[in-house]
Amino acid sequence: PPPPPPLLKPHQQHQQQQQHQPPLNPSQQRIHQMLSTYTTNLKSNNYPSRLHSKLHMYQTKPRTTKEEKNNTITPAAELRHYYAIRPKLRKYTLGVELDRMEYTLTLENGSCTCDKDVIRSYFGVDEDGGMVGGG
Repeated sequence: PPPPPPLLKPHQQHQQQQQHQPPLNPSQQRIHQMLSTYTTNLKSNNYPSRLHSKLHMYQTKPRTTKEEKNNTITPAAELRHYYAIRPKLRKYTLGVELDRMEYTLTLENGSCTCDKDVIRSYFGVDEDGGMVGGG
């Protein structure tokens, strides 16, 4: 019998596979580069802390609204406004979603709680998300 083919190292296999693929168009090249960067970043030990830092900077950075160029709004104010114009969403979130998902409430003093009853009490609602006292 003929001798077995030589074993290729993973890097050589990747090069050989690339030689048989048609060239990528610019959009495919961009996506390939983004995915390559993403997978490389995932392997990095400090990726979670870098991602957390970037998200924190985004969440705390005031943004200028489109309507008024001089008016800035923080993400927290934006979230309060989002809930204020959707009154049923509060009841749904605190009555249904709170039991379905894990939430953490961070208080002004920096302490945190995941206790669903404490979170409902903080917002003045019962277990169904309705206002305590019928409000």
